[in-house]
Amino acid sequence: MAFGSATAPYNFIPLENKIVPACEDASALYSGVITCSLETVTPLFVGGPSNRDKNDKSPREFLRINDKPAIPGTTFKGMLRSVVEILSNSSMSKVSHAPIPFRRVTGANKKTDTKSGIYKQNFPEGVIKGGYLQKVGASYYLTPCKVTPVSLSETGEDVFVTGDMKNKKHNYRFDPFDPKASRKEVSDKVMDAFLSQMDNSTYQQELWEKAKQNFKEKKPFKVFYTTIQNSSEINYIGLARYFRISYKYTVADLTPSKNNDFAKELFGRIIEGENGSEGYKGKVSCSTAFFDKPKFDSVKTYVLGEPHATCLLHYLEQKNAKSEGNEPDTLSDYNEANAKLRGRKYYWHRDPIDPDTDSDKDNVKTRIIPLSRGNKTTFKVYLDKVNITELGAVIEALSLPQDDPKHRHFHKLGGAKSAGLGTVNIRILSCSIDDTSKRYASLEDRLEGKNTAALSEDELKQAKGAFRKYVGDYLGKEYEALDNVDAFMMMTDYDGRPDSKATANMGLDKGTPNFSKSKALLPHAWEVYKDANS
Repeated sequence: MAFGSATAPYNFIPLENKIVPACEDASALYSGVITCSLETVTPLFVGGPSNRDKNDKSPREFLRINDKPAIPGTTFKGMLRSVVEILSNSSMSKVSHAPIPFRRVTGANKKTDTKSGIYKQNFPEGVIKGGYLQKVGASYYLTPCKVTPVSLSETGEDVFVTGDMKNKKHNYRFDPFDPKASRKEVSDKVMDAFLSQMDNSTYQQELWEKAKQNFKEKKPFKVFYTTIQNSSEINYIGLARYFRISYKYTVADLTPSKNNDFAKELFGRIIEGENGSEGYKGKVSCSTAFFDKPKFDSVKTYVLGEPHATCLLHYLEQKNAKSEGNEPDTLSDYNEANAKLRGRKYYWHRDPIDPDTDSDKDNVKTRIIPLSRGNKTTFKVYLDKVNITELGAVIEALSLPQDDPKHRHFHKLGGAKSAGLGTVNIRILSCSIDDTSKRYASLEDRLEGKNTAALSEDELKQAKGAFRKYVGDYLGKEYEALDNVDAFMMMTDYDGRPDSKATANMGLDKGTPNFSKSKALLPHAWEVYKDANS
């Protein structure tokens, strides 16, 4: 690709800092049912209960309710909420508060005011802090001890082997555990940051499993730690000499938010206060959709792992980045208060990839049995006392454009989206929506089966117009010209989708387009789309 070499099955829909507030118009309220059809355009997988044994290698089956394959109403509501959040520029409802780990061992030295220096300030030269971690009840305690570097050939009960790393020079000998020595309590925040590292290393996951076994047997476990500068307070712990520490800010910290935005008012919200959390019920619910005559694909095997928030070249705006060959010290990261997220993660429509048959990846494979293309069902969306603008938002989110047969727009649903699954065609079949104030205006007409309060097609179009005007007016731009709307329409365009090579996960192996080697920037969604449709 001319503009850069990074590719991914997802991209990002911009999120403006100016979050659109709830629409408080109560001049007229509407209730009723919208009936929709659904057809699978690509294979679709909605997984059943995930409380399986981790050693169970049998394929995961499609969710069943009363022994029928089904898509639960909560799945539809989640999809619908996500689309309304995008189109209304509401706060992101699913955003991580977890600490984001990083490690920069190489690069500038600790005396310089660089990003690598920030990391190395936590690990003073010649100072190795280690000790024994214990679990007592629900709390964790660390007993410091002396740690001495030893040769790689040295082993023994007191030697900590930290894993196989390139150019590794030492293992580390811990002085024996002294149960009478002073110990320090490890805060929940430090433990949360420590546990967040486990997603980044299979080796550390294995070590942590050993640690948990030690805790069951009331035995301590070796860890390294650091302290706040000029203090004895522990700020990080890890399972390597130079372990990952946490960035200053989380994804949630960098995400614009409003307590009572448009989507929260429509779909419900939980507000955290001094006296705990308080929930507010939404105005939208959905029925479960059943497949009466389901057709399934054969078992599909995929490796579904992909970069996440630690991948700075994908998830953060990088004003100074090149197409490829970027070095960490040149990039914006989560230590910067003014760092800007790319936006909401959303998956491209893709041709389903071939199942993975590489035998050396068994530990990260996912085996599933998806529904095949062409399965059909229906579901209902229930609305309770929404105003005209909120009604328009729901209709807008359900009825993606299909007027141009060369650019039909479809929704994404279910799992394995990165493998090309989950493209569905949702259409509105009927709207039985009425003005609640007029519902019982004429008992005689209603007894005769007439619904004089039902909204006409023109009134439903007016509802969409009211939504578009409300959002556009607040953001100071025509609705169709908003960046979030424009990017969403590009990413939902099934017929105009980029070639699957342009939306493939980059590999980690030699001989493949390799992200870690190329250090390439992920281009914006409009660059990928326009390159495909030029």
